Amino acid sequence: DSDRAGLPQAEELNRRIAESIVDCVKILDLDGRFLYLNSAGQRTLGITDMGALLNQPLAGFFDGEVRVAAEDAIARARSGGSGRFQYVMRTASGEARWWDAVLTPITDRSGAVVQLLGISRDITVRRRDEAFRTAQHQVLEMIATGSALPAVLDRLVRLVENHCDGMLCTVLLLDENGTTVRHVAAPSLPLGYIEAIEGASIGPREGSCGTAMFLGERVIVTDTLTDPLWE
Repeated sequence: DSDRAGLPQAEELNRRIAESIVDCVKILDLDGRFLYLNSAGQRTLGITDMGALLNQPLAGFFDGEVRVAAEDAIARARSGGSGRFQYVMRTASGEARWWDAVLTPITDRSGAVVQLLGISRDITVRRRDEAFRTAQHQVLEMIATGSALPAVLDRLVRLVENHCDGMLCTVLLLDENGTTVRHVAAPSLPLGYIEAIEGASIGPREGSCGTAMFLGERVIVTDTLTDPLWE
């Protein structure tokens, strides 16, 4: 009787602990379907109605190799072990973030596995730093082996764009004639923009790059739609 009386208090304590954790905490049934998601997880995914999530399979949120990894992690936890996989998922604001998920069994007093506990931790910063170091090494290797300048600059631009969400970059060089700009790298900009820039004349009111080349100094434009340099 005393054990049964203490059970509600223990469940309430566990619930409060889960709600206070900043990681995404999930409780799944043995088939890997959602039974519970803590407040931090709901905020991250922008979920306002838990009813729509209940009984949905965790693996169903993923495709390809990630889905296979999630199903494997569920199977490992169901058999009493620990499963782990990593995935990319967009937050409610639309930002893509990396997560490291660990699934472990929840057992009853007899030791039987009755549910699964999943904890997903945001590892975006770590993954981004690792990717940045790898890409930086690749750029330095290209320089050391004498790769063509356009290829080096293209890789450098992609490095910066991947490290900074929402940033689009381009590199233009002053042509040998000293009067026009030449496109070198702009992997994320539309072809029409690249074609319009290629061969444009430099001058005191020729956008950001054309003006910087003409003046020989740094030029910063905060709004290309209103700045007179971009008329």
